[in-house]
Order: sequence, then structure tokens, then C-alpha cells
Amino acid sequence: MKLCWMTLAVAAMLGFGMPVRAELVDAIEAVVHDSIITLQQIEIISGPNAEVLSQQYRYQPEMLHQKMTELRSSIFTNMIERELVLSYFKTMTNKVNESILNQIVMDEIHAQHTDRVQLTKDLQQQGLTFEDYRQKVRDGLIYRELMHENVPEPIISPQKIENYYQAHHDNYKLADQVKLRMIVLKKTDPAEEARKRGEEILSQLKGGASFQEMAMVNSEGSQRKEGGETGWEDAKDVDQALMKEIDKLKLGEYSGVIETREAFFLLLLEDRHPAHIKPLGEVRDEVERTLKNQEMERLRKKWIDRLRAKTYIGTF
Repeated sequence: MKLCWMTLAVAAMLGFGMPVRAELVDAIEAVVHDSIITLQQIEIISGPNAEVLSQQYRYQPEMLHQKMTELRSSIFTNMIERELVLSYFKTMTNKVNESILNQIVMDEIHAQHTDRVQLTKDLQQQGLTFEDYRQKVRDGLIYRELMHENVPEPIISPQKIENYYQAHHDNYKLADQVKLRMIVLKKTDPAEEARKRGEEILSQLKGGASFQEMAMVNSEGSQRKEGGETGWEDAKDVDQALMKEIDKLKLGEYSGVIETREAFFLLLLEDRHPAHIKPLGEVRDEVERTLKNQEMERLRKKWIDRLRAKTYIGTF
């Protein structure tokens, strides 16, 4: 096997998280061939995402516990797979010249960190030495290249794309959509003042005034600068009080003054798309990407399983 090292890109599997708590016991979680995976490593990698989860589920302790467990389990699995790939690299008889690999590693580091002083400070905060960091970048390069060579991007036939599309129509359904322009008049005290303004605007529209220009001058909505244009919206997401009036309009028609709890509205129906399934021509690339990802995941799992069968793995 010949590795294309000059095409490598950094994709280090181990991230650099927050410093581990001083009281954390660095227990051994697994041994893969002659490499050790520790609890400390898992905690470091999970640190940033764990903080996000802690904030997101701070009032849901049971859900937080579940998400934390899932996070650490996923990281642990990824670390084992990573070590399997690196262990496989050690068995290869045609390894790349180490001096060439070292130069590539240093080039990548310099490309990411032009300031060596700041890099050193960042590493110190993470409890890492430059050699630790260099090794992680090196391992990431190796992992990325071996994964690329052993899990190649598959070619998906047009027939497979067609079959998947036919079997998954629900994935490509579009709801009823409307494209509007609206003039929003927020209720004042008394509310009749806003209604009166709306009736005056409606009178001008009937006299031939441009809805877009009237929206730019009078609307108090967020779309004022765009002449009241909302862009495409799913009909189910539009206020139902408004949707009831929109359903009465033909394309290009505008409504009367519509009252809701917060404001008065005048609406122009610019366009409408009834619910439909996107044609294959619009989603072909999306379907192809889906099938490629599925096939690459199958190939990746198959390769990792072969490595597992040939490598000692001990978990604790």
C-alpha cells in the first residue's frame, strides 16, 4: 500500500478540551494493542460538548445524564476505532519515510498557528506539551489517510438513486407554501387609530398605489425594507388568522385590513406552491450524497470490524 502523504489534511480525531479536574482519577478505560485509553482522555475530549449539554439540559437532570452518557460512549467508541487504525499503521511494511512525514506535520502546524508563542500558551492551558500536540497532529494525518484509502468514495448508479427516491418520497415532501408581502400596523392606544391607518392605506392601494412602496413607507414589520416581502413560508407556520384570509386570495390580490391580537395586517399573495413532492431532478444530488454516506459507513464498519478481529482490545 502506498500512502499519498502530500494530499493529507489535518483531521486529528482527538480534540483539545478544557483542563481536567485535579481530582479526576486517570483510570484506564481500554487497551488497544499496546495503546491505552484513559478516563482523563475521554473527559478532555468531551469537555466542550459536555459544557454545552450542561447548559442545554440544566433543568432536566435525567435527560442530561442520558445525553452525557451517550456523548462519552460515542467518544470512547471513536477513540477505540482510532487506535485500531493507528495500530494497523504500525504493522505496515511500506511506511512513509519518517522525515517526510515529520515535515508534513510541521507544515500543517505552521499553517494553523503562525504564532508559536501563542500556540505554546494554548497548549500549556490544556496541559499539553508541543510534542503531545505534534503527536496528535501526526496521528490525525495517519488516521485520515488510511481511512481515505480503505474506505473509498463509492460510485452510486442512477438506478440506485431512482430506487431510493421512489422508496423515500416522504423525505422530499414540501408542505403548502406561500410567498407574501405584508403591511404591519402595530396596535396603538386606542387601537382604532391603527385600523384607520390601515383603511387609508387600503384606499390608496385600490387607487393604484404600489403595495411594495406602501409597505416600505408604512409597515412597522421587520420586512419593511424589503417592501414587506416575507419570502417563501410553509402555510402551517403562518398565523392561522392570516392564513384564513390568504386562502381567499388569488395570485396578485391583496386583502382587506386584518386584525389580530397584536396588530393589523394588509397582505398581498405573490405566489403559492401547493404541497408536493420534489422531483428527482431537484434532489438527485442530495439522494446521491445520502447513498454515498450510507455506503461509506458500511465500508468503514466492515474495515474496522476486520481490524478488531486482528487486534487485542481490553475494556475495563
